[in-house]
Amino acid sequence: MRSWLISGVLALLMGHCVAQKWVLITGKVMYPRPDSLRFTQLANFIHYESNPIFAAKPDKLGRFSLRIPLSVPSYGELFYNGHMATLYLAPGDSLHVTFDARRFNGSLQFAGRGAATNQYLLQKFLRFEDEPKIRVFPKMLSDALPHIYQHFADSLHRDRWALLEKWRDKLPAQFQVAEQANLFYQNIVEKLNYPVYQEELNGEKPAYLQTKIPPSYYQFLQDLPTDDAYLHVPGYVNLLSEYPLAAYRWKHQLKMVGAGNYTALYEQVEQAFSGHTRQFVQANLVYESLSFDAWETAKTLYQRHLRNDSLGPYQPTVEAQHQRISRLQPGSPAPNFTLLSPNGKKISLSDYRGKVVFLDFWATWCRPCLEEMNHARILKEKLKDKAVVFLYVSLDENAAMWRKTVAQRRIKGEHGLSMPGKAPDVANIYQIVGIPAYFLIGKDGRIIDPQAKRPSDAGLLSDIEAALIEKDE
Repeated sequence: MRSWLISGVLALLMGHCVAQKWVLITGKVMYPRPDSLRFTQLANFIHYESNPIFAAKPDKLGRFSLRIPLSVPSYGELFYNGHMATLYLAPGDSLHVTFDARRFNGSLQFAGRGAATNQYLLQKFLRFEDEPKIRVFPKMLSDALPHIYQHFADSLHRDRWALLEKWRDKLPAQFQVAEQANLFYQNIVEKLNYPVYQEELNGEKPAYLQTKIPPSYYQFLQDLPTDDAYLHVPGYVNLLSEYPLAAYRWKHQLKMVGAGNYTALYEQVEQAFSGHTRQFVQANLVYESLSFDAWETAKTLYQRHLRNDSLGPYQPTVEAQHQRISRLQPGSPAPNFTLLSPNGKKISLSDYRGKVVFLDFWATWCRPCLEEMNHARILKEKLKDKAVVFLYVSLDENAAMWRKTVAQRRIKGEHGLSMPGKAPDVANIYQIVGIPAYFLIGKDGRIIDPQAKRPSDAGLLSDIEAALIEKDE
């Protein structure tokens, strides 16, 4: 099955030599909503928000048209009314799309150049990602032994491969090579994630700690084929993102999923990869260190990375992240923003100058966020006569659910809604990569702690009280 990994490289490289052309996406929405239709080209796999977005609002009859400049074949995502479909476009494609807004994926139809490719991707989604037996799989996984899980992952891979074979005569050769690589590496990633799934499903005592993953489990990583030609394929870049930590755990026989640090992983990659693939992996590790590590630790790795002889095309993304994170360090002015409260009133961070602000990023679907709010009630009672504001920024996409939750749970404080991807995208401004997330901001409007303690941490009260006694500049 791996022979295509060698024979297909030439076809992919030839495709990358195509001069820039245009892709035209036209279509019609039945029962259109007021939303715009958006296509995101997956060109930057390190910082998703940097990917180019093309948008068009359907007219009164539901008709729309998108014109996209494209020099190389690319996977992408089509969004409408909270739904998403994966697309694959090649320079010169002219794709006609129709769907019913009430049942997006179930009604999608494609015509024109590129139709077969995207109809195949839709069928793959409906069969392997939207099917009930796939959705209930995590329940089975919670107590599955390593070899049982691996058997399931391989059987799923064979079924996906069989679907691709069924469509082979209808698909362009270049896409077949890309999709074969995508399926191959997707299977590897699913196996790598076994201990991660176990931890997520079983909490503090994951089953894999009891079953002890044997070293032989990771044999599928032996002689793993890699090639720069697949850096536009989601399955390949997902593997490159997951591989460093998984290989580190395997090498050191570590039980804990989060064991290892970005500096150690960075050093490991020096030997494991070469070319643009190594540049991608190292840039991604530095980017993640900047996003998750303590600032001094991340800054040290970043400066080391700058001394690398071959930084590659991903360096601008890493430098931009360094600039964004550096602006959020203690002493920096907290970026101002203006949002609408549940009653439609405008609120701005600057409104609370002269008070200490505990900035809480959350969402109604985030259970840990809601659990922390129970602890916040106690904290608010202790600080009720102090110059402290609890400012909640919800990242929900459903405004009605947000307003309902705030009212039903009687969450005291100031509230604003910042829908992901819509201006002002406060989560992006504050580089939120996971919630709950907290910032402590001083009376002068400057950041005191960009990784503030949770309300359940007794130390948060002391931090806020210390902020209260600081003199204004």
